[in-house]
Amino acid sequence: MWIRNASLSLILLIALAWLAGCSSPSNEEAGAQGVSGGAEQSAVQVDDPEVQAVVDAWLERLDAGDHEATWAMAGSLFKAELTAEQWGEAMAAMRENMGAVTQRRLHEYTVETIMPGVPEGRYAMFEYRSVFEKQDQGAELVVCAREEGEWRVVGYFVQ
Repeated sequence: MWIRNASLSLILLIALAWLAGCSSPSNEEAGAQGVSGGAEQSAVQVDDPEVQAVVDAWLERLDAGDHEATWAMAGSLFKAELTAEQWGEAMAAMRENMGAVTQRRLHEYTVETIMPGVPEGRYAMFEYRSVFEKQDQGAELVVCAREEGEWRVVGYFVQ
């Protein structure tokens, strides 16, 4: 992926540092949820069902390999950083290396209003513990922002 904007670069650095601090889930812990039919209940409570629905729908399209739809559903910060073609190529390469997601469990949900290098606003971050076909342990971070009154995915990071 091409990072052309300092603000998204800072989000990426924050996300990478955050993911680096994640402990690796055990197979038992990660096995708490399958990916079919959307996100299953976890002990983590999300205070906004609208943002959870946006993330669930976006991840469902991503898991189905519909990269064009995920790019179209994404927010302006996301679209400003890469074209639909670049996004599709990056996700195809990631899935080739890691395989499809076989299990996903919401591990942590946080909301921030101030983040370095991006406009002040409401950012919802969803950390999932995930199992891939070719990688037993992993983490996914989905970052959403409010844009024009709607939640949009503005970042997706995998560890």
